[in-house]
Amino acid sequence: MATPSPSGRIIGCVGPKGSGKTFLALHMTRTAKRVIRYDLNRQGDMEAGARVAETRADLVEALLAADGRRKLLICWRGAEHDPDGFEWANRAAKTLGGCAVLWDEAETLMRGRHVPPHADDIIRRGRHMKVDCVWTSQRPTNVIPDLRNNSDEIHVFKGFDPTYRNWVKDAAGAEWLERLENAPKYTPLILSKDAAPRMGKKI
Repeated sequence: MATPSPSGRIIGCVGPKGSGKTFLALHMTRTAKRVIRYDLNRQGDMEAGARVAETRADLVEALLAADGRRKLLICWRGAEHDPDGFEWANRAAKTLGGCAVLWDEAETLMRGRHVPPHADDIIRRGRHMKVDCVWTSQRPTNVIPDLRNNSDEIHVFKGFDPTYRNWVKDAAGAEWLERLENAPKYTPLILSKDAAPRMGKKI
């Protein structure tokens, strides 16, 4: 996933707090030349090396400052207090093109049953706009099905909440749930849209 030229892939990273999902998501976008990180929780890792944008004006200023030669890395916190902040940044990503978006805690960003229009465009037409999407969630059962079902891969970390375990079992089967639970910490199970489940490498 970590490529300098986005191709419209969608990758999920799920697991409980401290499981490694955000670390992996950040790693997956590390070589993209232009990245917008959606940070609801004011995490230090999300703002590391990035230009922090708190308002729409901040985001526009950051985008206009990009010269095309240097890496553009924005930590977007506008979705925290602006009800349309999530969609505002998605619209900016679509306009920018050739970038990666990191939707941290996707189930919180997308409140409700339906994917907002600009987010839906990224999910369904990201390859045409060359926008990669990496999303994270502690509660994949609360993530809108359109996002889960259109993901090329979902990297699943170990978790012991019964609802979470049942979701993994339904998605991959009891054998793969057992393999995940017996795997070393920070080792994900990879669910692929076009291939059988497999264990990933320890991060």
